[in-house]
Amino acid sequence: MSPWHLLWIGPLFIGGFAALWAFVSKVLSWLGWQRLADEYAVAAAPPSEVRLRLSWAKLGLVDYKNVIEAGLGPEGLSLTVPAIFRIGHPALLIPWAALGPVHQRRQLWNTHYQLSISTAGRSVPLAFRSEALAQALRPWLVEAATAE
Repeated sequence: MSPWHLLWIGPLFIGGFAALWAFVSKVLSWLGWQRLADEYAVAAAPPSEVRLRLSWAKLGLVDYKNVIEAGLGPEGLSLTVPAIFRIGHPALLIPWAALGPVHQRRQLWNTHYQLSISTAGRSVPLAFRSEALAQALRPWLVEAATAE
């Protein structure tokens, strides 16, 4: 057998890996992100006054480690992921009125924060470990609460 007959293995492997990656990304999005995307998806996140990469976040049932970037601006909280994870994960712009209060939780030596995001008839929990994001959220949520 000639080695030229084996040339199809490389492209087949790359194509199979890309298809598997896309499938897993899409399935994971159904466990939380997609419920928010149904209502809050945008073509691109707006420019933000504060932009932070979250070392850990849990949206719905899925843990995201160093993947989600949060932005805060007058329109609301934006959540984005890098292009490699974008299948099933469009950019989100969640208005301030849809965010519940931020609660601090301590578990052993870790502190994380939780809030709920309201959508049509249900809410999606968001947990994260970022003191900087928790501090940055406080003024926006206070302003949103007093504006109502």
